[in-house]
Amino acid sequence: MTIKNLILMITVSGLAAPAFSGDAKSNTLESSHSSKTYCKDMTYFGDVLRDSDNDRPCTIIKGDLEIDSSVTSLSNLSSIKEVRGSVYIKDLLVESLEGLDNLESIEDDLIISDNDYLTNFEGLDDLEEIGGDLVIDSNNDLKNFEGLDHLEEIGNDLLITDNESLEDFEGFGIEDIGDDVEISGNESLESFYRGKHHKSEFSIGDELIIRDNDRLRDLDGLEELESVTEVIIEDMRRLRDLDGLEISELQDLILRNNRDLSDISAIDGIEITRTIEIENNSSLENIDVFGGTEELEESLIIKDNDDLESLEGLENLRIAKDILIEDNNDLTSLSGLSGLEFIENDFSIVDNKDLESLDGLENLVEISDDIVIEDNDSLINIDALQVQGFDSMEIRKNKSLCVSQEFFEQYQDSDIKIEKNHDCE
Repeated sequence: MTIKNLILMITVSGLAAPAFSGDAKSNTLESSHSSKTYCKDMTYFGDVLRDSDNDRPCTIIKGDLEIDSSVTSLSNLSSIKEVRGSVYIKDLLVESLEGLDNLESIEDDLIISDNDYLTNFEGLDDLEEIGGDLVIDSNNDLKNFEGLDHLEEIGNDLLITDNESLEDFEGFGIEDIGDDVEISGNESLESFYRGKHHKSEFSIGDELIIRDNDRLRDLDGLEELESVTEVIIEDMRRLRDLDGLEISELQDLILRNNRDLSDISAIDGIEITRTIEIENNSSLENIDVFGGTEELEESLIIKDNDDLESLEGLENLRIAKDILIEDNNDLTSLSGLSGLEFIENDFSIVDNKDLESLDGLENLVEISDDIVIEDNDSLINIDALQVQGFDSMEIRKNKSLCVSQEFFEQYQDSDIKIEKNHDCE
């Protein structure tokens, strides 16, 4: 080999290696970045969302993603895997959310509202986590939750409101909701059935509010609800029972304005620790379910229940902060309060037309603030009231009650007002 040929070979080899190495490095860098392209707040008008610096499709939105109402397809959003802000899907004409198939997480809120043609959530099949709220509101054709099968966690609230065609919860696989759940104004909702593939337990961090869902007759589908702090069920015109609600402990239970509710035996033995409010449930005849309740940090309110005949079921209640028994037309006895010993603030017994006596209050020793016994038309006997401590007492406008001289003498040194009752003469 000549020296000339050897020099040529060395020269070519020396040039070729760096050229190859440089190309490889360039390809590696491009490959490593192509899987993650960061973009700031974006509004989607139908075109592929791209990073303005390198013209690559966005995979991570470092802010909010808003979808303009003019778009007819979400197909060009398929590159997005993560949104580190909120996602707004509002006033769209699309029938599905296909195009968001690769979206896995949303750091803040997902708002899906006022989409008249959306029937389910197919297209969100990879979504696993929402850090903030999930709001599903006023989607007129929405039938169920199919497409959200893999969504397991919501960091804050879940609001499902005013979706007039929503029939059930099929496809609902969420296991952990950080704060409140409100389900209201869904006029076609008939069941909380989640589908045969979703039988796992789920939990709610704070309140469960079920309100104004006209066709719902029971709570079937909530059997796997493991924990919740407060349950509010109100303005449910056709709800007949609480079947499906198998929770054993709550801080607060509020049943209000449920016209057809007649049976709450599904929660038999429940322990309530803060508030019981049973108000304006005109078909409810008994509340014999509170055997596990011994102390209420706040209130016991039994009000405007036309068919309620007794307070049986509250025999184990010893202490409460406030008690109001008002306007229960068929209530004849307070014997269900036989275990009651102490009321921290006020005790009011008002406008119970058929209540004849205070029998059941024999063990009540002290009321820190006021006692009011007023407008109980059939009340004729208050001898069971032997309370030793209170701030003030008013016994008035009980038109059948003759307050005995012995009663006056018992409390002659107390702040007591007795007026406009039946004349004893």
